[in-house]
Amino acid sequence: KNLTLGLQAIPGFIPYPGADNYLLVQLNPSLNLDAAELRDRLIPRGFLIRDCRSFHHLGPYFFRVAVHSHRENQALLKALRRVQREILKRSG
Repeated sequence: KNLTLGLQAIPGFIPYPGADNYLLVQLNPSLNLDAAELRDRLIPRGFLIRDCRSFHHLGPYFFRVAVHSHRENQALLKALRRVQREILKRSG
């Protein structure tokens, strides 16, 4: 639940209820960032997300993230906020 709320608080990130320990998240296309680019920006920071482009009916703006401990989820949210700010600076 905290991870969902944290994702909702990042402009352009739209989390959906997930199954098991995963959340499906959609990136608003206005961010000019797709899930593959987000994945590539997170890997050097020590985080791995699943690009859902290959999932039936999902496009390039969807990714899946695993729910971990509170501390790990907070670190992921921090990394996502940093990437989101970098993208906004790049396009602004």
